Amino acid sequence: MPVQTVLETSTSFALGAGGVLASNLENVVIALAAFCGRMSVSALRAGFMAGLFALLGFSWIAGSAAGLMSPHYLGYLGLIPVLLGLHELYQGGRQRAKDRGSRPLRRFTRPVAAVALLMIASGTDTVAVFTPLIAESETTDRLMQAVGYLVAGARLAWFCAHACEHPSLARPIERHGARVAPLLMIGIGGYILLNTATDTLP
Repeated sequence: MPVQTVLETSTSFALGAGGVLASNLENVVIALAAFCGRMSVSALRAGFMAGLFALLGFSWIAGSAAGLMSPHYLGYLGLIPVLLGLHELYQGGRQRAKDRGSRPLRRFTRPVAAVALLMIASGTDTVAVFTPLIAESETTDRLMQAVGYLVAGARLAWFCAHACEHPSLARPIERHGARVAPLLMIGIGGYILLNTATDTLP
């Protein structure tokens, strides 16, 4: 396989994985606060992945539709994760995550559905990151992004469930996640702006 192809494939995989980490570190904290001790770890893990699957599907549909835009304007979709990341830096995500995670979800009686719905409701970041990323990518790159997304998502789901049994593992996410995630979003947005068919930025 040519070096360029390997590099492009690796980049697409890394973008998919990085996008999940950028947009879901806060959701890990929310899920831990809302559900730890209230359900089995297998239900938490399954619900976490179900929510991520739904967000990926929605992002894929939205990104495919956005791909019908004129190439001249397509790259400007990268402004969405950049602005979102700047907003997160300004607001500070950690306290908001704790506040949102403290809201009880007693209306839901099925644990997997409860976690999945929480992920979807808190998943605007994920959609904002992946819609423009999918829109500006070719089919092969989209598939590799999806693979990276699912691999990293599965690891986050495992970590979330594992942290319920070992609370000390969640502390680094609570301490550093809100600082790192916005920077990852800004980086992905910059990649989109610099790597569209028309190279939005010089």
